[in-house]
Amino acid sequence: MFELETYFVFAPDFAVDAVVRSKKSYDSPDKLAGGSPFEQIFQNEDTIIALYNIAAGQRFPHVNGFFSKDLREVVEDKSGWIFARGGDARIAFRALQPYVWKPIARGDRRMFSPYLKNGVIVQVAPVSEFPSAEAFHSAIRGLKLEYKLEPTPSVHFRSLRGRDLSFTYGQTPAVDGKVLDYSRWPLFGGPFLEAAVDSERLVLKHGNLRRTLDFKSLTVRDSESR
Repeated sequence: MFELETYFVFAPDFAVDAVVRSKKSYDSPDKLAGGSPFEQIFQNEDTIIALYNIAAGQRFPHVNGFFSKDLREVVEDKSGWIFARGGDARIAFRALQPYVWKPIARGDRRMFSPYLKNGVIVQVAPVSEFPSAEAFHSAIRGLKLEYKLEPTPSVHFRSLRGRDLSFTYGQTPAVDGKVLDYSRWPLFGGPFLEAAVDSERLVLKHGNLRRTLDFKSLTVRDSESR
């Protein structure tokens, strides 16, 4: 209900029922996609930290994580990291609380962790960056990781890129000791899309090609950067 009230104008007394009529999986304990008012996510380059501080009394007080049957070289390391390979990417996954596996049809798996205060860390890297899976595992095991769950979840992690990442639930994350300034955050700031907040202009980028969509003048302009 909290999620629906954030994005839609449903009255709270029938919001969930209205959505479940067409999306049966929405109101389900094994749901894998969707937002949560108790989840906060921070990404820096190829590292993601997600923290959870679930209020007591919720219908589904747990964290789900999807693990595809197509993942290769899956290893549950005694360090607590789960290593895997997906295509040309090496993946390291770390849950901050104990978990169990629950099977999904067709061979996929759901990681299930039933704790109100929780968190996960995901670090990825290109396969080409390491000579072997064990070299990647060794590099991940050597990374500095400190965390606590009380009174609120908090993580300090040194990423593969040498960044010191600090993230506490309910607070603005910091990179290399500098708190992020979200007042200067762009609406889009990735390698393929660029837009300033309230600019009403979106730039699509591919190589040297640029396409600018100007919603103020309702025009489209193509150009090439050099």
